[in-house]
Amino acid sequence: MFKINDGVKRSKAAQLAGHEEILAIVFADCHESQSLGERMVRIEDLLSPRLSFPVHSRDDGFGPRSEEYVSRWNRIRSGADGAELPFPPIRVCQLAGDELEMARAGCVTVEEVQLEE
Repeated sequence: MFKINDGVKRSKAAQLAGHEEILAIVFADCHESQSLGERMVRIEDLLSPRLSFPVHSRDDGFGPRSEEYVSRWNRIRSGADGAELPFPPIRVCQLAGDELEMARAGCVTVEEVQLEE
């Protein structure tokens, strides 16, 4: 199992498009102190620290405006529709033992990540 450090949206888009794997840079720990290299990982083996993410944002003056969020999500989502994913690799840490149990308590699978419309 792996915890996503960066790439929840890309992973979710790939899962929604029916991909079973995604390219990832795998790290030995969640502090990314030791890279184990790039490889394809199964989306079903990914845990997300984000339970949901907005595909839009309030125009509250902080962060990107709604149109930018929607445009970004639409680009990510349409890119996932191809046979090959055009994204840079996501960043994940490999989990085992106590780390895995702790992550399972605070994370969800990519399939369970909700889109906030």
